[in-house]
Amino acid sequence: TIIYDLACSTGETIKKITELKVTNKTKIIGIDSNKKMIDLAKIKLNRKNIDKKKFIIEFNNKDLLKIKKFKKSNLFISILLFPFINLRDRKSILNKIYNSLDSGGAFICVEKIRSHDPIFEDILNQMYFDYKISKKLTEKEILDKARSLRSSMYLFDENTSFKLLRETGFNHYETFFKCFNFLGYIAIK
Repeated sequence: TIIYDLACSTGETIKKITELKVTNKTKIIGIDSNKKMIDLAKIKLNRKNIDKKKFIIEFNNKDLLKIKKFKKSNLFISILLFPFINLRDRKSILNKIYNSLDSGGAFICVEKIRSHDPIFEDILNQMYFDYKISKKLTEKEILDKARSLRSSMYLFDENTSFKLLRETGFNHYETFFKCFNFLGYIAIK
């Protein structure tokens, strides 16, 4: 079994996978373009007592857009990567994922999306800001983060995300999570 965690950040998803009960030897490949994130992920997972008989973990400090192809795999995971990838590059990454998946393999994705209707976009964004305030973030922290992300995000609506899946060849997909303007879905080859 081979699992890719694309834009693995500090390795939290990989850590959670190693806590699952698995019967097959599982190789997990975490990829991130930020070396500091890879270093933090390595530290986090080195502190954890991972069953080396069941899990092989590899980290690659690479730009996903420069990877020509992935190894044949069973699962790809992408948590909040796509909001930072333009439409053309998203298509390219999805094609590489689809072509690398074994039949029956899956792609799990969580991304931030735009609402279909601008009224709901505003309402959901305000609700999300309220949620952040309830988590003890200050208004300044929330606004600073929003400003820093504004110019680097490419958000599309749910229909565009699903259209890209279909164009890539994924005919079987389902939403498993939706909260505010965040969407989680799974697609099977």
